[in-house]
Amino acid sequence: MLQTSIRTGELDRQITFIQKVTEEAITNESLTTSWEEIDSYATTWARKKELPGNESLIADRPTYTQRTIFTIRYRTDLNVQMRCVCDDRVYEILSITENGTTRKKFLDVMANLLDTETWVAATLGAFTIGFSPGFNIG
Repeated sequence: MLQTSIRTGELDRQITFIQKVTEEAITNESLTTSWEEIDSYATTWARKKELPGNESLIADRPTYTQRTIFTIRYRTDLNVQMRCVCDDRVYEILSITENGTTRKKFLDVMANLLDTETWVAATLGAFTIGFSPGFNIG
């Protein structure tokens, strides 16, 4: 029996995947109005590995970037237009690849921390309160 370098017990963080909610504007362009949890198993267990941060100039402004790799069980319903949330912090997904040590058992989700945004998930009936830059209930 093959043994992988990832054990299920290492998946000790819960992350939630969210997707854009878009509406068509008067000028026929799609506008992102908010973000919502994806339809199928939005919350899953993951292993979190933070890479060294970096400060760079983006639009003539010093910006801090923090890359993180989330390792999750294999699934096919994710794409790079989504975002993930861990500990109420929002991450932009950069890439989704198969983990190098396994075949269709685990995925590595490379993400960039969006430090200006937070996610507050509170369900009130069928309405979900979410995505609010710089605002946190608690």
